[in-house]
Amino acid sequence: PLSFRGISSREIEARVYKALADFGCDHLAQRPAKRLSGGESQRVCIARALVTEPELLLLDEPFASLDVAMRSAMMEEIRTVAQKRGITVLLVSHNFSDVLYFAERAVAIFEGKILQDDRPEILMRRPVDEKVARLVGMDNILPCTLEQEGEKRFVTLTEGIRFAYRGPIAATTSVFCCLPGDALTLCDGEEKDPADGRVVLECLIDRVLPGIGTNRVLVRLGNMILSVRLPRDCAPSQLQSGVRICLRFDPQEAHVV
Repeated sequence: PLSFRGISSREIEARVYKALADFGCDHLAQRPAKRLSGGESQRVCIARALVTEPELLLLDEPFASLDVAMRSAMMEEIRTVAQKRGITVLLVSHNFSDVLYFAERAVAIFEGKILQDDRPEILMRRPVDEKVARLVGMDNILPCTLEQEGEKRFVTLTEGIRFAYRGPIAATTSVFCCLPGDALTLCDGEEKDPADGRVVLECLIDRVLPGIGTNRVLVRLGNMILSVRLPRDCAPSQLQSGVRICLRFDPQEAHVV
């Protein structure tokens, strides 16, 4: 592509090595493609795409086949190079964690239709409907009813959980209450009295799923299961299956779709 543009051999060589160096793979310049590992192939492919110095870079699931460590490294490298060179990147991904880390703007597309176009954090916490909520991996999508009493509205979940709702209503066909897992906290029994208008519920720990820096805790309220995401250093003292504990959340974090 560069030779077709009338670029000299010396400049082509300089651009190629610069593109490879940006992704830490200049040492692979003379290695045959068949001898590259999966991660090395990904790096070289991105470098080849950037060697023409495009204004727009289109990436379709570029991190799908990479392990966690390589995935994080590639995202950081592409983001850094794109910002340094002023390149707009259009990234297609089914992993919303990639979008949160990488993008300044997110578009949710379902069956060829744009459902929502906003900042990634808005899609994550204020999806326009149930489809977007599931697409971004909303932790808790709970069937509910919405009732109007005078000037106030109330959300009622299963198990008779009811609280005042002041937020917008994103849809009218089906009604679900979205609760991000990081908006829920767990506290020991002595803290179960409501404070600052928060909803406080007694529940039972069903499962604890450890993660890197975060525990995902599944708690049971009757027949309802809620997913709570807690920083590992903020977990209550008795975080194990079968323990009774209090769940707490601010109703303003709830979002009805």
